[in-house]
Amino acid sequence: MVAATLLQSMDNANKVFPEMATMPIALVILIVCAIGAVIGLINGLIIAYLNVTPFITTLGTMIIVYGINSLYYDFVGASPISGFDSGFSTFAQGLFALGSFRLSYITFYALIAVAFVWVLWNKTRFGKNIFAIGGNPEAAKVSGVNVGLNLLMIYALSGVFYAFGGC
Repeated sequence: MVAATLLQSMDNANKVFPEMATMPIALVILIVCAIGAVIGLINGLIIAYLNVTPFITTLGTMIIVYGINSLYYDFVGASPISGFDSGFSTFAQGLFALGSFRLSYITFYALIAVAFVWVLWNKTRFGKNIFAIGGNPEAAKVSGVNVGLNLLMIYALSGVFYAFGGC
């Protein structure tokens, strides 16, 4: 919703904020990912330091975010957000073509994410900590892993991925 609002074309008659210029795609993606990271950090704080069950926490924050979306849609008149900048349409729906073989940009972005997570999981201390916490948080804590801080980083990173996926 944030990306859709910020990436509307200037010539769209139903632009939510008509006086605001279309923002660069990279900046909008950074803004959306930062919002996702903040929501992930909130989830991580509640789970790691208030000891609320992850399912209940993420369900609760989802309902809060949906409520904020509802307030936003009431403010803008609940009309569908459309008329995106052509660069964003290409970014989201474009294709790599190698002869008759076509690969969507979204598949390419997913492959980059998979490679990033593989490196993170297998080649970093943080990845080993994720594995340890997932197996047994108490044993990880006894082994010297800062479980609370790692949970914050895990939920923030997951928020970034969710936000990018929702762009």
